[in-house]
Amino acid sequence: MINLQDACILDGLSDVYKAEPWIQSVSYACKKMQELIFSFALQLNIWYSFDTASDSLLDTLAIEMRVVAYDSSLSHSKKVELIKNAFIQWTKAGTTEALENIATIIFENASIMEWYEYGGKPSHFKIQTTNPNITSTELEKLKEVVKDYKRLSTTLDEVEILSEVKPQTHRFAFGIAVGEIESIPKMKP
Repeated sequence: MINLQDACILDGLSDVYKAEPWIQSVSYACKKMQELIFSFALQLNIWYSFDTASDSLLDTLAIEMRVVAYDSSLSHSKKVELIKNAFIQWTKAGTTEALENIATIIFENASIMEWYEYGGKPSHFKIQTTNPNITSTELEKLKEVVKDYKRLSTTLDEVEILSEVKPQTHRFAFGIAVGEIESIPKMKP
């Protein structure tokens, strides 16, 4: 069996044609072009090595793949996660799962509540998160992302940031005196 990288036109011809000089020239030219194509193909291995790719390459891939919620100021790990999920996200766009996945990537923990879970209007939803470190720019970015990923017939009501408040107990002591008050006379020194 012949390896594709080592194959040339002459391999598939009979000895009569192999002796022709013009066929040997065409075969040689095709072989050189084939070597060049294989060397370029080796450079395309970025599609399976996102983790080791440079940030500038990730930025370029994100533009090419139309990665939603991508920002060049994100950390390397978030960039990689968004790019890896881009194909899956676009195939599931319009579903609750896609919205929840993208909200989780942006906020690190988020969930989608459908209208019937909180008593809202039909086709409405809201996003809940317990991440207390959310900035206003992240909220605006999420709203833009939701526009791209949600179904056109649905509406985002609100983004709720849930925080856990631990009750603090305070102890107060007070006393009540019942009865007559008697004053003690001052002593002279």
